[in-house]
Amino acid sequence: MEKEESSNLAENSTLEENERGKTFGEYWHMLRKHWIGIIVCTVVAFAVGLSYDLGLKGDKFEASGSCMVLSVEKDETETSVTQYDINYSLVLLQTMKDFMKNDLVLQSVSDSLMASGYKNSSGDPYTIKQIDKMLDVTPRTFSSTAKSLFLDVTAVSPDANLSINIVNYCLDNTVNITATDDSYALLKNSLIITSRARKESVEDVSTSSALIWIISILIGLVVGVIYAIIRELTNIYVISRKEIEANTGLKVLGMIPDYGPKQKLTWLKFIHHKRKSESIGLIDDMSSIASENIQKLQTNVSFAEVNNQLKVISVTSAVQSEGKSTTMGNMAKLYAKKGLKVCVLDLDIRRPSVHRLFGLENKVGVVEYVRGEADFKHIIHHVNGVDVITAGSKTPFPLKIIQSAELADLIKQLRETYDFVLVDTTPVIAVADALVVSRLIDGFLVVCAQHLTVKAKLAEAVESLRRANANIIGIVMTMVTEDDTNSGGRYGYGYGYGYGYGHDAKDKDAE
Repeated sequence: MEKEESSNLAENSTLEENERGKTFGEYWHMLRKHWIGIIVCTVVAFAVGLSYDLGLKGDKFEASGSCMVLSVEKDETETSVTQYDINYSLVLLQTMKDFMKNDLVLQSVSDSLMASGYKNSSGDPYTIKQIDKMLDVTPRTFSSTAKSLFLDVTAVSPDANLSINIVNYCLDNTVNITATDDSYALLKNSLIITSRARKESVEDVSTSSALIWIISILIGLVVGVIYAIIRELTNIYVISRKEIEANTGLKVLGMIPDYGPKQKLTWLKFIHHKRKSESIGLIDDMSSIASENIQKLQTNVSFAEVNNQLKVISVTSAVQSEGKSTTMGNMAKLYAKKGLKVCVLDLDIRRPSVHRLFGLENKVGVVEYVRGEADFKHIIHHVNGVDVITAGSKTPFPLKIIQSAELADLIKQLRETYDFVLVDTTPVIAVADALVVSRLIDGFLVVCAQHLTVKAKLAEAVESLRRANANIIGIVMTMVTEDDTNSGGRYGYGYGYGYGYGHDAKDKDAE
């Protein structure tokens, strides 16, 4: 009953954690974790902006002039302004604006530019489309009377003199065409040039280099941040202690760094780290970071359930090759170093590995004891202060071995003989052996590997143990290759006991 209540509390805690969502600190840690990708995106964006500034942007010069559009419909002496005056003036203004952007005027500007020796980048005369793109005619606000309105004529081009000439040619040619062509008699004498484009009034309207650089950097940062968030949200593997605790409702009692042989570093390792085998041997250097993290794990286990005596502890995982057997072997070795009587029991009968860890033959073990082919004394092997019971020979009925009364009797004897009995069981999801034997176990440590264990698989394994009313002590993360604990650059967290290590310690060689 107590186990069910604790399971429900853990699930409720997990739901509350998920409902709260990510905090600012978690997002900040997410960005810190992917700082290399963010910097790469920023540098690339800045390089693109710099290239544009130096080679593609080009100069832009703006010249401007203006003209007045006069209404000739009404008597010049009439001072009152009627609605008719206003409407007529607006129609005339729009007509003149459209006329100045007419192909006839634009072609005349093109001819004038060609006569002055101006050519485009291809060495040809400027076309109507090119001039239309550079030229702009904009109505201005009303003057004091509704009979006179203004048009501002501007041109933007890579050359200041070209911009000046486009504006002036547009003004002059518009006046000449309306004065000489009878087809436009209605517009005759309706345009007066009020100001011409001059060199002194030309403005450099090119985008400033500083602005381009700032925008490029900002774009790079935004892309980098989006990249980091997408990487995190789409990642299916367990990475950090905090996300494991949020998803399972269990404490991470230890984070064991990857102490295997140093691998050649490739860019692929940054994307996905995966070791092919968990059997990398036990820790030899008792002063290494990995060894001290095992000690921290043991300390956290002892404080995890101070009211319950944990003597028979099973180390399991969701799937294979996550480091459960190696973690269990290292725990046993360190218990023995402390002078405690410890026994390792291999109940992973389908895929035994404990005998390889301790350099033993797997001829006589659990299977032989259950069959009555060997007694208690003959199945125990002594290796450097650790007593080891291997799985034994292969059997076509491993589940019968797990369910047998003889196995229950064996574990009872071990419980009475040793301070700690560490049991290596099968992965939870693969087969039901670990769930079946849970009635004989005081508590389970669930092992997951950083960048290797799928989050959904870990959650499924924890849920399966809970349904079997198994007592889950906590989680152990193995094969840790990067500090991702949200704890200021330290390995692990647990319950706050044991040793922590900063970035300087991570750089030491760990076997």
